Amino acid sequence: MHSRRELEAIILSEIKHCQADHKGHEDSFVELKRELPDPPKAARRIAALCNSAHGAEAIWILGVDNKSGTVIGLQSTEIADWWAQVVKHFDEEKPDMVHVVVHADNSLPVIGMFFTTDRAPFVIKIEGGVAQLEVPWREGTLTRSARRHELMRILGPIILQPDVRILELTVSASRNGRIPAFESEHPGLNRPV
Repeated sequence: MHSRRELEAIILSEIKHCQADHKGHEDSFVELKRELPDPPKAARRIAALCNSAHGAEAIWILGVDNKSGTVIGLQSTEIADWWAQVVKHFDEEKPDMVHVVVHADNSLPVIGMFFTTDRAPFVIKIEGGVAQLEVPWREGTLTRSARRHELMRILGPIILQPDVRILELTVSASRNGRIPAFESEHPGLNRPV
């Protein structure tokens, strides 16, 4: 998981991107909300986002208009009670959630919620109706029930790109395409730049 500073940077970057386009920037991994939605709807949308992310991080940004990208802020940034109501709608397993409060435009509070998706599939309980459980799926910005091939994708192995950090980098240049320092350290090898 990211550090708090990295999480704040992700949130502010997404908001900046929205404002540059003067529209919302929702996709298969990011959803914008003006306010906290009611818990049953939230559970379904979060499950769909996490199921389709296939191991990648899923993000909600609350306090941003999803049509215009305008930061409107939230009246309350306390989400513990709301989250407790949301997780009641998950069957057995729920995604882990980390949230960060960031003060964006004019110091308006915005909440970034980051969900882990590596334990998918996430199944939600359905209140009323014939069906009792659903595996939601997100296609673009649409939430719907998962189809068989999507369930197979969820259940398949998750192959994430490794986290790579450059520890050391050396760059040399010459006019004739030969690197004297490299050749002296590695006799017999001649590699042009």
